[in-house]
Amino acid sequence: MYALRARRRTVYRNLLSLILGVLLPALSAGPARAGYEVLTGDYASHDPVITRQGDTYYSFCTGSRIPIRASKDMHDWRSVGTVLTDVPSWVRTKVPKYSGSSMWAPDISYFNGRYHLYYSASTFGSNVSAIGLATNVTLDPCDPNYAWLDSGGPVIRSRSADNYNTIDPALFVDNQGETTRSWLAFGSFWSGIKITEIDPVTGYPLSDPPVLFSVAWNGSIEAPFIISRNGYYYLFVSFDSCCRGVESTYNVRVGRAASVTGPYIDRNSVSMVNAGGTRLTWNNQRWKGPGHQAVFRDHDGRYWLVHHAYDAERNGRAYLRIHELFWTADGWPTLQQPGPVDVNDVLAAWWALDDGIGDIAVDSSANGYDGAVIGPTWTAGDPNGGAALLFDGIDDYIDLPDGFTDFNGLTVSVWARPSGAGDWAAFVDLGNGDANDNIFFGHSRTSLVFAVLNGTDNLGTVTASRAVTSNTWQHFAATLDVSGGAVLYKNGVPIKTGTTSPPWNVTRTDNHIGRSNWSADACFQGLLADIRIYRRALDTNDINDVYHEGDKAGHQ
Repeated sequence: MYALRARRRTVYRNLLSLILGVLLPALSAGPARAGYEVLTGDYASHDPVITRQGDTYYSFCTGSRIPIRASKDMHDWRSVGTVLTDVPSWVRTKVPKYSGSSMWAPDISYFNGRYHLYYSASTFGSNVSAIGLATNVTLDPCDPNYAWLDSGGPVIRSRSADNYNTIDPALFVDNQGETTRSWLAFGSFWSGIKITEIDPVTGYPLSDPPVLFSVAWNGSIEAPFIISRNGYYYLFVSFDSCCRGVESTYNVRVGRAASVTGPYIDRNSVSMVNAGGTRLTWNNQRWKGPGHQAVFRDHDGRYWLVHHAYDAERNGRAYLRIHELFWTADGWPTLQQPGPVDVNDVLAAWWALDDGIGDIAVDSSANGYDGAVIGPTWTAGDPNGGAALLFDGIDDYIDLPDGFTDFNGLTVSVWARPSGAGDWAAFVDLGNGDANDNIFFGHSRTSLVFAVLNGTDNLGTVTASRAVTSNTWQHFAATLDVSGGAVLYKNGVPIKTGTTSPPWNVTRTDNHIGRSNWSADACFQGLLADIRIYRRALDTNDINDVYHEGDKAGHQ
């Protein structure tokens, strides 16, 4: 790695880093932003679901006899008992190897004057499973009418010979047609996610045996949840593995359909029965395996994504997590708050590279990320009379200070006039050395490349082939929202979409313009100007504004 990371740092550079680390504002400075709710009290939880009655929120989750928690504000939670007083006798009959008292993955809904709580009984790794049902007229344990009544038998069950697994139930009441119809979604591994129509009077399937519709499949899929919004049905599922503490790889996916029975298609037009699903959640350095989701719509119309994640700071125990769910202009759920943004409020760093002299690349954002110019030469390469930096493609680069810590989404914008055709030549690479916490944006020959690595895991690269032209000024940008949706732009026009992990909020200590952290990668060769980093994914209008802004618009 460049001779064991040997750097040609000057005395000034060392002094500058010290001053920046002590005196200058952190990257996290800026306006308040949407994110996960801060929870207190008793909120350890696995497979949670939330509903509301009156002024109180109630949460149900996997556990002994189905634990119940209550909150007045959806932040501070307290235990208020359990749904069941004992394991129903039918469970041990229908699921012979069942032991203990833990019921899995409850779901709560209200119809026909009663709350309906579906739950599942099974053993790990088996599809000999059953879904049960308990009902109540109220969720308030202080109400004299409070009493949970179990239905006395399985709503639906699976046997070892079946190719599906009856766990993880989720009821959906469909009010979009001329008549109201109810559907129960369920499934885990095996042949994937199924739904069947439910009799709203009994809460059981309309027919025996039930008619099943297959709506999603992946080698490791479970935890379906269906909602409707603006003419679409949205199917949320969890991919990969739960229940392994900090080693869990759970993540939430989503697709949508025009019919409740499908076909459900993700944002890239891949069917969910063919392993499609647009990703919504990712690990971060503390919270692992964010999954087994539900979606709760509050009285004010706001949507909330509810799931569990494993806390690396508390021995990998599962806790409740709540994040507001937003919607894009074209109707897709996202954790990124939409709407207009003042790009100056989310500007993390801006190297205009118009200085024209000296060994400092000044950060015009005033956030203190001035860089040490090590090798590149100033040139009047800007066709509008301004300066740019010429990189020789051998060992020229700009060394940037430590930081680049707090992102709520990300945008990297750069004007470039490449003259070399090397592999993985970085415009910008922020990280902690070789393959560790990297944010890479550059080109590989004629392909535009954007990649994010968290820790040492390569969680995604987005590549736009044949997007880079030699010896021509071009504006490139990469945006990444908090749900992992990435867009690559050329000259203000989106040219490629994909997914990769949002960057973890860690301090990055090996940060450069014009070179990568990998010793085998090419250094950038050509001219660079006007490089900007934002703490949020800018939308297409914002990218166009940046593209057309200032004297760099003449580069093309």
